[in-house]
Amino acid sequence: MAVWEREDHGQWTCPKCGNVYAITCMRYPSKDRVEISCECGELIFRGNTTRDYDNAFIRKGDPGDSRNNHRFD
Repeated sequence: MAVWEREDHGQWTCPKCGNVYAITCMRYPSKDRVEISCECGELIFRGNTTRDYDNAFIRKGDPGDSRNNHRFD
């Protein structure tokens, strides 16, 4: 049986409310529909992927910092 490890994908800042999240994922052998959102309802990621993304709230922040966001794929 394979051993799956959680991967770190850095932080994401919501452009709507400024909340900051730590993004992690697990890789699986088959694709599945994944969707994660900010507490305010802003979509962080949606798609069919072999990665199961998860977000953990870190702190409230400034929406202006959202320029530091990166794309998940």
